[in-house]
Amino acid sequence: MGRTPLELMLTSGIPGLFAVRRLLDGDRSGQYRASPQARAEATRLPQPGLDLD
Repeated sequence: MGRTPLELMLTSGIPGLFAVRRLLDGDRSGQYRASPQARAEATRLPQPGLDLD
């Protein structure tokens, strides 16, 4: 399995931040397609709280 976007940003610094931004921008623009079923399943995944302190 890969790393979460947050893990990538925390371990890769500024280059990781830019990589995550590119991936998220591509997702928002429709560059990466996901089926309606995949999107529905994603909403059921556990979402841990973020503590940035």
